[in-house]
Amino acid sequence: MRVEVADAVMGEPDETRLPSDVIAEVEPLAKHGEIGNGRSRGSDTTSTAIGRGADYLAARIKRDRPDIAARIDDFSSMVAAAPSV
Repeated sequence: MRVEVADAVMGEPDETRLPSDVIAEVEPLAKHGEIGNGRSRGSDTTSTAIGRGADYLAARIKRDRPDIAARIDDFSSMVAAAPSV
């Protein structure tokens, strides 16, 4: 396992990060079928070093719902915004 991945998995959640900070820091996930011709790729959480935390949710929101990403400050957290995705 790469050190960055281990650090991300073992790291404590940063409760001080605002949803707008997280959205600004991450790149959107690749579109479905964009990598591996849609066949040879794992799920979004296994094929990136992001994991399943706020960074993953932010990247997914940026990819699937840019309208929600634009108004992320309306939500109290990434988890609150994610059910809308």
